[in-house]
Amino acid sequence: MKRLLILPVLLALTLPLHAQHRYLVGGSVGDSFNNTNAGVAATLEVPFTRHYEFDLTDIFSPLESKRVYGNGNANILRGSSIVWITNGFGLTANAELSSYKVTQISKSTVYVFGGPVWRSAIWGFPTRIELHYLREMDNGIISGVETQHLQGGQIKVSIRMGCFSKTCIRVTEEYALGHVLTQGNPVCDGSYGPVVPSCARIGKIGGSVEAMIQFEFPRRKDTEDLAF
Repeated sequence: MKRLLILPVLLALTLPLHAQHRYLVGGSVGDSFNNTNAGVAATLEVPFTRHYEFDLTDIFSPLESKRVYGNGNANILRGSSIVWITNGFGLTANAELSSYKVTQISKSTVYVFGGPVWRSAIWGFPTRIELHYLREMDNGIISGVETQHLQGGQIKVSIRMGCFSKTCIRVTEEYALGHVLTQGNPVCDGSYGPVVPSCARIGKIGGSVEAMIQFEFPRRKDTEDLAF
């Protein structure tokens, strides 16, 4: 699976840049399913032809904290594709490699998510809204820790708040809610063999909140008030 996540990087390097390609750099902070983080975020958005778009985002968090397991760093690499069916509505598919290394453990896992996406100027602010079905794919026992088997939903809202000089300000928020499994005993909870009913992993509902503030450039004054 990790090798598959290299493909978005290669694709981004080979796609012809459209006249409206966008670069974004800034900061990120959040609390995600038992992890808190703060770091830097860089994004490349590449529309090509009128109906397709490819986006690549990397978020590095040198301030990663996982309850019980300690502090360290983390990285998220996300590749996103969009097919615009109409000028304001499309479908998106995403793959994400998430990894972290804290005091007691280090691991990585793969998520996939996708769904409908809308873009419009709302109250004068160019806005993009995405609704996703979210699922963890790379499940198992990693460094002695059982993955969460996350399944849930996510909403992502990105707003161009305004422009000055040669750049614009973009604010992006992501909210997720999903079903996860707590840690169990892999000897009897089905990870390594038969499931003993009294030993089965317990399910619960968890959530995440992530926010990014980024500088978007180059600034294009003729289209900065239009949906992106």
